Amino acid sequence: MLVLSALVMTEYAPRKLIPIVVLSYLFAVTGIVMVSVSRGHYTVDIIVAYYITTRIFWMYHSMVANASLKEFGPTNYFTNVCWFRLMRFCEANVAVGKLPKHYTWPLPFPRRWQQSRWEYQN
Repeated sequence: MLVLSALVMTEYAPRKLIPIVVLSYLFAVTGIVMVSVSRGHYTVDIIVAYYITTRIFWMYHSMVANASLKEFGPTNYFTNVCWFRLMRFCEANVAVGKLPKHYTWPLPFPRRWQQSRWEYQN
């Protein structure tokens, strides 16, 4: 979960928050080392979990970023992935390419949090 958090921070955080991205990677590495040292899992388990997490994350983002990978076709081998139809359904109304990094305060209260300082653009 820590590795996934670090990947999400890398992909979606604006450039102003690079120290937080680095901190999330430090937490991920620390968590991996602590699980290894505490002998909670075998080292092979940790390596396989890291490999699966990063591959699924980057595979999903590659599929979303390319229009040709969202369509069924004889040369699109991503259609064999078990969650391909779910991805197409969830991403049906999303524009192709990288989404802008624009954040706003989601709640109608308190008003002081709605100032433009919370809007990050990259």
